[in-house]
Amino acid sequence: MDRQMMLIPQIQCGTENWTARVTITEDIPILTCSGGLKLKRYIFTDDEGNVITAAIFEYMVPILTLMLELFRVYDITNAQVRFVEPQYRILDNSNQWILQRQTLIQPVSQAMPNMRYFLDGLTPLGLIHDSLISEDQTVGKFNALITYLC
Repeated sequence: MDRQMMLIPQIQCGTENWTARVTITEDIPILTCSGGLKLKRYIFTDDEGNVITAAIFEYMVPILTLMLELFRVYDITNAQVRFVEPQYRILDNSNQWILQRQTLIQPVSQAMPNMRYFLDGLTPLGLIHDSLISEDQTVGKFNALITYLC
């Protein structure tokens, strides 16, 4: 079976034998849902800036949390694509990927991630000091990016 490299919008419920190259752009803290179910979510971005939520449940949380790193690029193959009810969405996207034991996750060796999507809407370097002393604290992703690069 050949796998097709696809962008996030091309992957819908029922799509089979697909692979997407994505960068982890947000790492959302672990939640404990009603009934004690552990849930970990990430935001993935493809090469064209499309985004999707990826979710990990229960026993996979400690395994994949150690493996997945913020701002790293991965090839994700055949995650389960599931419709998300509007009240549970964190993005304007009707689907999310469920990363399971059967999902193939391969890190991609790259010198640098595609930075154009990380830098969108950030405080210019010359204004960081002013932003830090004001009530507008908009440099969170910038700090994470600098930490990654150093």
